[in-house]
Amino acid sequence: MQIREIALNELQDVYDLVKSHYTYSLDEFENIIYDMRHQNYKMYGIFEKNRVVSFAGISVLSSLEFQQHLHIYELITDSEYILRGYDRELILYLNNHAKVLQCKHVILGSSKTFKNLDEFFKMKEFRELDEIYIKEL
Repeated sequence: MQIREIALNELQDVYDLVKSHYTYSLDEFENIIYDMRHQNYKMYGIFEKNRVVSFAGISVLSSLEFQQHLHIYELITDSEYILRGYDRELILYLNNHAKVLQCKHVILGSSKTFKNLDEFFKMKEFRELDEIYIKEL
């Protein structure tokens, strides 16, 4: 298992995982990712045998309410690897990454990609606020 930032030239690999959750074509997916680059959007993933098995799209943002924070837009994990806890591993990795970046919070938007993680979030001290999960760092 390797966790790292995903490069733009690896979008096909990410798309192979993402297409199980969204109906975008590869071209549409690539266009969305390129459009989000101006928001400092980055992709992180867990790789097994050079294959993306868990993917998260993030940005470091600032707001008056949360100050500097890491926002996780989506988290998609291959169903085979959910049972191994890879989705949780990626969230923990991003939590540590946010600390290194001196973020005050990690925010996970409410999304179908976070289903089945409610208990994990509560156990790791995330609190739910208006359908988003927030962790103070």
